[in-house]
Amino acid sequence: MKQFVDSPRKIAVIAAALLLIWMTWYALQPEPGSPEAVCKKAVEELVAAAEARNIKPFRKWLSEEVQDESNRDKQQILRVLKGIFLRYPNISLNILSLKVSQDTNPDLVHADLDLFMSDTALPQDRGKFNLTFRREGGTWRIWQLEWQEGANYGL
Repeated sequence: MKQFVDSPRKIAVIAAALLLIWMTWYALQPEPGSPEAVCKKAVEELVAAAEARNIKPFRKWLSEEVQDESNRDKQQILRVLKGIFLRYPNISLNILSLKVSQDTNPDLVHADLDLFMSDTALPQDRGKFNLTFRREGGTWRIWQLEWQEGANYGL
């Protein structure tokens, strides 16, 4: 290993490779303030709120016209979440992937969330969530959501 690091050419190659990796990662990040960045931040905030069993961010980010795959409205979805928070004193969520993309309609953004879920430190379940954000009066809100996998509403 010492010979490899001692060579200035090899150090330059490593530095160039690291720079290329960083540039690629940076280019794939949503532009700050873009709809994708706002919606990604919202999802991350909601995951943290679920772990803290805090319903307020859900009230903030859910549209008044939101519906899930079972045609539940905002108040029904909030009641389900409150029930989950009461049932599970500990909630642990670990994001495996979060893909956010702009729709062809500029007022819609889609987010696909894949995460591990548990009421202990060890993952017990895996959930996949599809969220559609809609711009409402200049503010992005979750307009549609689908809980694809996981026991008891995903937790």
